[in-house]
Amino acid sequence: MFFAGADDPAIAHITEVHGALRSSGLPVQLEVVPHLAHEYPPDLTQLLIEALRFSLDEYRMKIALPIGLSGCTHATGHPPG
Repeated sequence: MFFAGADDPAIAHITEVHGALRSSGLPVQLEVVPHLAHEYPPDLTQLLIEALRFSLDEYRMKIALPIGLSGCTHATGHPPG
C-alpha cells in the first residue's frame, strides 16, 4: 500500500509506479491524502491499520494478536504447562 500527499511533487511518479505494479498483477493500493505534500499524514496510524487489513485480506491470512502478554513465556501467548 502506498500513501502519498496530493500536493507531493512526486505524485505523478508515485501514481505511475502504482499503475505499473497493478498492471503487472500485484495487489497494491494507493491512498492519496488531500492537501498534503511530502510528509506524514495526521492520521498515519489509521492509514497503517488500513494497510495492514488490506494486506491480510489480500493474502487471506487469519491471525489473532494476543493482548496483554505479560507473564507469558513462549510464542503462543499462553503460560507453559
